[in-house]
Amino acid sequence: MGEQERIVRALEQITAQVRQLPPLNDWVNAYGTGDAVSSDAAAFIADVSSATIRRRATEAAACGKPLGVLIANSIWLLSTRRLINWIRDHEGEHAALCAMTQRGRRNSPK
Repeated sequence: MGEQERIVRALEQITAQVRQLPPLNDWVNAYGTGDAVSSDAAAFIADVSSATIRRRATEAAACGKPLGVLIANSIWLLSTRRLINWIRDHEGEHAALCAMTQRGRRNSPK
């Protein structure tokens, strides 16, 4: 088998493996796994008001680094992963750890 044939077969195998992967940017999947939350839940995690979290989401989207998606131009669905990364970048590691703790409190049974 020639070099070109080996490359073609390897690419076919890789392509088949990639097609088996779940979609990466599907907000329904994000919601089902708990990554996507409402602006109220995100505000609880970030320990800020809902208005502040919506403002941060709007500003982050304008900068090309969205924290979530705005649905029907009125409801934010935010990624907790992106939110915690934003907090880490803007407020430091301690604030990010506090947000992760809040996320755990939100998800724990009462």
